[in-house]
Amino acid sequence: MYRKRIVLLGAYLIGCSLTVTAQSSMRISLSELFQLVEKNSPSLQATRSDAGVADEALKAALSQRLPDVSASLSASYIGNALMTNRHLGDAHGLHSPHLGNSFSLQAAQTVYSGGATSAGIRKAEIACLMSQSQLCQTREEERFLALGQWLDLYRKDNAVSVVRKNIELTWQLIAQIKDRQQQGLALKNDITRYELQLQQLQLRLTQLENERLIANHSLNNTLGLNVQTRVESDSSVVSQTFGREAENVWQLAAAESPRMQQARLATDMARQDVRLAKAALLPKVNVFAIDDFNGPITYELPPINKNINVWAVGIGVSYPISGLFKNNHQLRQARKAEAAAQSRLNAAARHTDNAMQQARSLFVLCILSFVGGFFKLCGTFECASNIQLWMTPKRDFRVFFPILYIFVVGDISLSGWLAQVLTYWCGSWQAMNWFIALLLLLVILGVFCLTKNFRFMKPFPLISVDWLGCVLWSLMLLEVIWLFNYGEYYNWAQSRVWRSVLLMLIVTTAVNIPRMFLIRHPYISPAAFRYKTLAPTLLLYCVAELMNATPKVLEGAFTSAVMHWGSYTLSVLHLVAIGGTVLGCVFTFLWCKVLNLHYTRLLILGFAALLGYQVLMYFYITPTLPLWRLYLPTVLRTFGYAIYFTALTIYLEELMPFEHFFMGLTISGFARNGMMEAISTGMFSYGIRYHVADNMARALPFGPEAALLTSIKQMFGLVCLFGVFFLLIYMLYDVPPVKTTMKKIPYWNQVGKQLIRSFARPRRFKRVD
Repeated sequence: MYRKRIVLLGAYLIGCSLTVTAQSSMRISLSELFQLVEKNSPSLQATRSDAGVADEALKAALSQRLPDVSASLSASYIGNALMTNRHLGDAHGLHSPHLGNSFSLQAAQTVYSGGATSAGIRKAEIACLMSQSQLCQTREEERFLALGQWLDLYRKDNAVSVVRKNIELTWQLIAQIKDRQQQGLALKNDITRYELQLQQLQLRLTQLENERLIANHSLNNTLGLNVQTRVESDSSVVSQTFGREAENVWQLAAAESPRMQQARLATDMARQDVRLAKAALLPKVNVFAIDDFNGPITYELPPINKNINVWAVGIGVSYPISGLFKNNHQLRQARKAEAAAQSRLNAAARHTDNAMQQARSLFVLCILSFVGGFFKLCGTFECASNIQLWMTPKRDFRVFFPILYIFVVGDISLSGWLAQVLTYWCGSWQAMNWFIALLLLLVILGVFCLTKNFRFMKPFPLISVDWLGCVLWSLMLLEVIWLFNYGEYYNWAQSRVWRSVLLMLIVTTAVNIPRMFLIRHPYISPAAFRYKTLAPTLLLYCVAELMNATPKVLEGAFTSAVMHWGSYTLSVLHLVAIGGTVLGCVFTFLWCKVLNLHYTRLLILGFAALLGYQVLMYFYITPTLPLWRLYLPTVLRTFGYAIYFTALTIYLEELMPFEHFFMGLTISGFARNGMMEAISTGMFSYGIRYHVADNMARALPFGPEAALLTSIKQMFGLVCLFGVFFLLIYMLYDVPPVKTTMKKIPYWNQVGKQLIRSFARPRRFKRVD
């Protein structure tokens, strides 16, 4: 009995020790993680051993430059010699000394080997450098592997805590529903439904715990720890922010990456192989010294029982004649290997340069886009101004702007469809450029051949134009666009580059705004901002642009990343958009010109169409959506967009006199197509990233693609809520903002006279006492 108790006690103690061992935990920070990888990684240790082998190989190659010294010592017994004639007859013996000795000492130093020694040493040095580069690459790979497993462990810990919290809340909810059932306020089905949800959460918790055990086991193997150790990740790294480095730092890192170094070293090693192959075809020259001490002298008959010492110093030359027809194939093989290594180096450099070229070409691309956009807008306004009287002889803007927007907005959609079709059928993205260049050439030929040069007034010199103000306003616009386009890339305010551009924007604004009040004819006059309804008009522009940014970001992410539709497949939506644009412009013409109704209700209808697109997309976001279901939302979006911006442009012309009307167009263009478009795109991009990370952190049972789909749906839902709220405010404000009749537009000669008077110097009168 006593022994049985002792056995049970020992088993209990052993079990307790095993339990303690199994439950031992270890909290690892990021720096400790990398230290464990450096110390215990098997792959890193093997690569480090290879580096040691390469170091010894380099030492062996360097030793080839030392002289070759050899010594030999021997003792022998020499028998008597037997002498016969040529027919093996007349044999008789010759007495010979029986004790023989020999001692030889030889030293040689290679003077010229055709470069074989230097090439061998250089090849060993390259192998040593390559092993060091391989060690760095293996270190990076092992660190990234351990870091990924470490972050995955942290994510699963968060998911377990979230699910456990949800289980606690579900228990509380079940208890509350049971109390309500006893009071007659709930049904048994409600309890059953939440109990089923509780079982699903418990099953999800079990799955997460099992996944954590697997991830913990993998991390222990990577770090060389005991497989029973429970690794606890340090959450302090999550609160840290990491900004992006400057472009020159990225270029230096790309140029000095281990892969690029290995490619360069492999090319250099192939060159040394070519040198070795060439050295095999060249003569070898060495200097030697020999001392030979032998006895007895047996090459004399009868042998002489004496010792003889012979020494020599000289220069030896050897030339492998057979290498001319045996080593030529090895030389060709080495040269082809060198060419292959150079090709791999060029491919690696091109692959690295492709990623860096995107960043390097952004500045040039931005400048070219700005210049191209400037001339495109100038050409558009000039052409529209020349054909204005053809559209409406009375210069009625209720006729001009609907027709103008049909061509401007409709051609944008048509050019998108045409670009995709030409690229697909011609196999080159430059096909659209050539096609547009041909059309513009035909237009220029038509103007020169079918029109005549006629001016109703003398050319007005652009002397007093505020070109510096144009540059300052353009710079402000570019800085705002850059901040919101690349804010997500540079991690917003965490990047020094982003903060520097923000400081530049503040300085540019501080210089530009006071400057408007100090010069006589600024680029944008302060009087243009003093119209009381200009601010609400700009607000309407910004809200509409915010609603219209969802197709570029949310719908684009859905069709490309979720549905995996190509650009050629989606090109049919451009044709649908043309129909919606024409319908919206014609509707605006009928509302304003024919029926002469209020602008506010027209804008309400346009905004309702934009909101209808958001609502339909919220319900259409499913992984099995057919393409034709997007036709109706596209028509609603383009219909509302055409109404909104055509009506607001007409209203802006009614709001401001001719003197400030084009300034108002410039201000609205800045707010609409410049700043608000970039701000909306940056907001939606950040929102998608935030919701994807949030959905993944909530341990919901779906993968990254499903998390993206849910995030897009959530963003559409938020836009729908905002749109409904704004539409309610809009409908409550059912007061016409302007008169429904258009003001009288002055003739061009009157406009020219007013313009000349504005540039004339004010008269100074003498004071009469």
